[in-house]
Amino acid sequence: MIEIITAEQAHKIIDTGRPYGSFLRIQKDGTFTGIDNTGGEAFTEDFKDLKNCLAYLNGADLEDCLELEGYK
Repeated sequence: MIEIITAEQAHKIIDTGRPYGSFLRIQKDGTFTGIDNTGGEAFTEDFKDLKNCLAYLNGADLEDCLELEGYK
């Protein structure tokens, strides 16, 4: 399950590597930050499109998601 979190929660996850899981931060500018902390490493990626962020957090290949974002 993907949990929607606040900026403060995102900073805590990135700083401590806890709790484990997949997290979504909705930014004020309308972009999305996905945090994959399933292994405690807090991989963080920014996306313009919610569906690409959710795909990443659900296990899709990051390169494919970024390509859909127009970064390739």
